[in-house]
Amino acid sequence: MLLQVLLGLLLTLGLSVLLEPALDAISMPMLFLPLTVTLFAFLLAGKARGSGIALVPVWLLRSPEDNVRLYMNRKKPVLQLPFFGTWFVSQGIDGGETHKGSLAHAWDFMVRDERGRTFAAPGYRLADYRAFGLQVAAPAPGKVVAIENGVPDNPPGRLNREQNWGNYVIIEHSFFEYSILAHLQHGSVRVRTGERVSAGAVIGACGNSGYSGQPHLHYQLQNAGLPGSDALTADFHNYLVLTGAGVRFIRSGRPTQDQTIQPLLPQDNIRQLFLSGLAGERRFVVQRGAVTDSETWSFEGHGAEFTALSLGTKLLLREEREGLVVVWVHGSRQPCWRGLSRDSSSCRSSPGRALSSRPKAGPIHSGAARYCRAGAMPWCLNQ
Repeated sequence: MLLQVLLGLLLTLGLSVLLEPALDAISMPMLFLPLTVTLFAFLLAGKARGSGIALVPVWLLRSPEDNVRLYMNRKKPVLQLPFFGTWFVSQGIDGGETHKGSLAHAWDFMVRDERGRTFAAPGYRLADYRAFGLQVAAPAPGKVVAIENGVPDNPPGRLNREQNWGNYVIIEHSFFEYSILAHLQHGSVRVRTGERVSAGAVIGACGNSGYSGQPHLHYQLQNAGLPGSDALTADFHNYLVLTGAGVRFIRSGRPTQDQTIQPLLPQDNIRQLFLSGLAGERRFVVQRGAVTDSETWSFEGHGAEFTALSLGTKLLLREEREGLVVVWVHGSRQPCWRGLSRDSSSCRSSPGRALSSRPKAGPIHSGAARYCRAGAMPWCLNQ
């Protein structure tokens, strides 16, 4: 890069000598041209090499604080899927009737059962729909810059074309990068304008407001803090794709049409369930289909680490920022914790705090890092 800059400097010096009469006519110093060309060549070369140099319009930097803010937020947000549990893509990128043109890079998410149905019979009420009322989460840290909470939910099959986006929350992640989560349930928005949120923070509930015929969540990353702003390309991180052949872990990707997906997103209430009061024994009720059983786990804590023992299987767990890390597992039996990613059972702490697993995610084993799941909380297997 230095050689390129030097060559550019020599060329522009020669050009400046030739253009000296013209520069004098407009009262411009002879060295103005080589200085400007060299500066821009250096910036563009640095940007091409991925050095983090970014060209920013001067009008954005109205104060030193703006400059610091831009520097702190210049990296693209790491997006998580904005919900908990298993959903599917009902309309993907450049799909259907509404995800076109400037809004092509958007997703609609719904919930369906094992038979592919998004509602329980008869389907005349919003409460019949599996996505209605489910929690919607912030996909990345940021500041809430706009909300709408007063649009009524439509009866199933009807559309509100006058208030297209319905109830929504818009979150600013960085300069020119905002998330909009739309068609939320009437009255469900629980954040305020100006409030800062973390990834996974619940911001509202899935509804059927605006241009929505049945409950679903619309999401897009966009370039401004207004509904309908141009959508940007976006990638989601750390999620599972569930298929009939098994489960794939996606570190970074874009969910496609009809894909069944599940985020690995921490949920504070489940985290606290495991990180508080675990000394001694705790009884868990395990449900596998119609069969209900129980397991008793013994816990022994050592600061941020603790062991859990049940049915001849022992786990060493460590508290880390992303949740609980399973450091190692010893034993051949399949208690509910070890089977969380093995079948479509659920494990819940008595009384009434549910932990759900996913079907066919495969047994826990040694090898490459692998994600398991306890409720909506990621377990990172690091053996």
